[in-house]
Amino acid sequence: VESSGNEEILGENVSKQGRIDAIDAIDADEEITLVSNQDEPKRKDTQVPQPSDPIEYVQDEAVHKELGDNLVRAATTIFSLEAE
Repeated sequence: VESSGNEEILGENVSKQGRIDAIDAIDADEEITLVSNQDEPKRKDTQVPQPSDPIEYVQDEAVHKELGDNLVRAATTIFSLEAE
């Protein structure tokens, strides 16, 4: 089936007009701004319950003493190596 030259020109003009209409549609929305909020994490307010009584800090004496003994042993080891 052969098409005439007029149909080809008509098709080309319709195609060009479609592209021009698409460009005009884009330009018509020039006041619209695209905003992406994917980069901004949502913040969530968290309420932390507060105790009614004051908090009493108690040191664990066994842990403190063990830590102290390790420090003394480490210092003794270093001292004995230096003496040799």
